[in-house]
Amino acid sequence: MNGWGLAFRACGDQLIVIAGPRVSYGGMIELNSWVPDENPPQWNLIGRKSSGGFVYNCAVMGC
Repeated sequence: MNGWGLAFRACGDQLIVIAGPRVSYGGMIELNSWVPDENPPQWNLIGRKSSGGFVYNCAVMGC
């Protein structure tokens, strides 16, 4: 309950992550990127979209 649907993929030097909260009333799906280095993660929001529900069976297929 209230978990997350999540998918990720390496794309060049970035890690791309798509995720959304599990809520009964809708929510947001976000696409974020991060370039790993020796510093703490700095996530960059690529996009956000309203969602009517949970992200099921999600996969990032291409870059």
